[in-house]
Amino acid sequence: LVPLQQQITACIPRMRSRREVKSGTFDAFPEGIFAEKCEDQVDVFRTKERPKKLVFLGTNGVKYPFLCKTERRGDLRKDSRMMMFGVMVNQLLEQHPDTHRRDLQLVTFNVVILQENSGIIEWVSNTKGMRHIIDDMWKRTQPGPQQNVREVKDILDRSKDLFETFTKQVLPRNPPVLHKWFSQSADPSIWLSKRMMFSRSQALWCMLGYIVGLGDRHGENILVELETGRVVHVDFDCMFGKGMWLEKPET
Repeated sequence: LVPLQQQITACIPRMRSRREVKSGTFDAFPEGIFAEKCEDQVDVFRTKERPKKLVFLGTNGVKYPFLCKTERRGDLRKDSRMMMFGVMVNQLLEQHPDTHRRDLQLVTFNVVILQENSGIIEWVSNTKGMRHIIDDMWKRTQPGPQQNVREVKDILDRSKDLFETFTKQVLPRNPPVLHKWFSQSADPSIWLSKRMMFSRSQALWCMLGYIVGLGDRHGENILVELETGRVVHVDFDCMFGKGMWLEKPET
């Protein structure tokens, strides 16, 4: 069985009376997609943990990519539990007419735990990291080289007043460019739709992140759906206030 989120989430219809419960028949898992084979070619990413991208060919002829990942210091079981929590939140949001009208839903993905620190993660297609979007927009719209992370870190490490240094030395050299990404489409309705979806989905994640004490939210752990603008969060190792105990606390 291809380990997709939709295949492990039971599809249970609403029953308005006991009579419907007794007489109704439904299949909680209506469609079963199995893997015929795994492609021979594997993509290895250049990040610190060297994760691999695997692609399974389903019995329906569709290719399903997954990320095979090992966390040396992390615990992928947190990611799995967070996705279970996300599925529950989606079920609650679906029941309320206002949240349903605003299309407030979390993008969830399946996490198959192989060991405590390794597993296979369902690939979220048609997304791009927020950092990569900002880098691309900077190259298109801003003259000169972009200030890199190491340079910013060196400036802040030498600073005696972090707030003043950040506002007077870092921010002027890094003007906002993300808003220009929404303006790439010539259709104003698409611009408005993406901005609204981005704002609503980010607000939803801010509320959930506050509840579970989610940290380590940098530009590579926040993805954006390219077609809708919906925010997708990944990598949930830094939870329950763990960011407050880092070498540089997330205050």
